[in-house]
Amino acid sequence: MSRMGGKYRYKILMKYKNSKAFRDAIAMLLSAFSSDKRFLSVTAYADPNPDAIL
Repeated sequence: MSRMGGKYRYKILMKYKNSKAFRDAIAMLLSAFSSDKRFLSVTAYADPNPDAIL
């Protein structure tokens, strides 16, 4: 885990078959995460085609 700009940052890299079912699952996961009040100060996003890996 690295710290940049006073914030802790980490990446999770997943290899998967690009299917609608998987994209829908990730969308539901991010939606549930962002609506949980315990994580109000946490930002999470999914990048299906990251330019820079690690």
